[in-house]
Amino acid sequence: MPQPLIAVNVELKQILDNVPLPSTPPNFLMGLVNEQGYVPIDLLIERIKGSKVNLDLSQLPLNKFSEKDLVAIFNAFPSNLLELNLSDTHFGELPPALAVELLKKLPKTLISLKLNANNLNKLSHDLLRKYLSALPSLKRLELKDNDLDLNYPVIVYVFNSLPRSLVGFNYAGNNLNKFQFMQLVSIFDAFPPELAELDLHGCLKLPPRDLLNLFRVNVFYKIVKLDLADNELGELKYDEAKALFTDFSKLLTTLGLKNNSLGNFNALQLKILLRSLPSLLNLDLSENHLSKFTCAEFVELFRALPKSLETLRLSRKDIEYFSPAELFTILSAAPKSLKRIYLDDVQINIKDMKKHLLQYKIDQEMLRLDRNKSTVLNIMGITSYPMGETIAFKKLKRIIEEEPSEFRKDEMRRWHKEYSPIFAKSVGNKTSFFSTAPEKRSEKLLNEIYEYLEYPEPKVLPNLPVMTRK
Repeated sequence: MPQPLIAVNVELKQILDNVPLPSTPPNFLMGLVNEQGYVPIDLLIERIKGSKVNLDLSQLPLNKFSEKDLVAIFNAFPSNLLELNLSDTHFGELPPALAVELLKKLPKTLISLKLNANNLNKLSHDLLRKYLSALPSLKRLELKDNDLDLNYPVIVYVFNSLPRSLVGFNYAGNNLNKFQFMQLVSIFDAFPPELAELDLHGCLKLPPRDLLNLFRVNVFYKIVKLDLADNELGELKYDEAKALFTDFSKLLTTLGLKNNSLGNFNALQLKILLRSLPSLLNLDLSENHLSKFTCAEFVELFRALPKSLETLRLSRKDIEYFSPAELFTILSAAPKSLKRIYLDDVQINIKDMKKHLLQYKIDQEMLRLDRNKSTVLNIMGITSYPMGETIAFKKLKRIIEEEPSEFRKDEMRRWHKEYSPIFAKSVGNKTSFFSTAPEKRSEKLLNEIYEYLEYPEPKVLPNLPVMTRK
């Protein structure tokens, strides 16, 4: 059985896990563009020399610099550089001989290189091979969104030129859909032998049988991280999908299945598919038309999630029709290992969520309501109850104050009926704040919430950590 990936050092592990490296510099273009739209070369080189192990030059228009200045820029890279981002820099438009010379100047310590969105499709395959051959020691390479549409067998020669040391490769946004099955087998056999992370986002819209057989190629048995977003896996027959999920590497820790129409399967079938992934830590199920499932079916799906799972991503379309109480019921069925749930494009006014509290089991983490994959919209909140519960609410005081008083009381009575019994059951004796009082105490409960929100740290529940304000 293939062995799991062992990072050569802490920095490599961070890069492979998409964790920012220490001393990551700010955007290099910030404050450098003058009134004429140019970047002063002396200031740029000074800032590059002051950087450390991570350097982000994305969107720097390299095609606007002279050959002399480009050589000076690449000579200024720190000798201990580990990660370099040259995405969207027009690198593919540089004179070929100069581009190869610049790549050869990269520090030997470099582990990760991003060349995304650089119009590399304009290069001849011979030149592209020279680019790759100039990077013999890389561990991770990103070539996504370059519209590469290589023919067979040229693409085999190109992939054979990938650094043999490569453990991570991002080829998303390029074309692999035109090849016959046996051609694809030859293409994937050309991948580096230690490859453990592979992004094929939108690359493999194949007939079901071909897709199933392809994942039996040797390279896939070593894969730790795999992104198959936008690949229509939901069009498979259930038996075919089951065989495919069973054939996924048992070493797999991260799997991207965004926009694969998995809602075409019924709840029981999807539940069985999820149970075929015992080692997963991170799973993206967003935009899979799961809204047809009932609350009870979603609960069963969550119970079928891998017991090791730490991160789950869903989307607004999957959960927008559930009430806050139903959402709590679903989320509380998640495995205890789960630390973070992302809800892509969830609006703040989803149903009446903003008038309720949402309680769910995520140990020491807040629910993430993402619109752009990075913005955390949540919240003022309380975390880390003894039983791993989290209570989260959104500007509750302001929301309630804006409503008529009778409506406000009705909302609190409704909250009391739906939530307080669950809360009391979950946290045992710690119910002095959200107590199990009868309905006539709803107004008192509301006042307690008001009082609580005025303080930067809990006053009623002193054992809780400091409340944060976002």
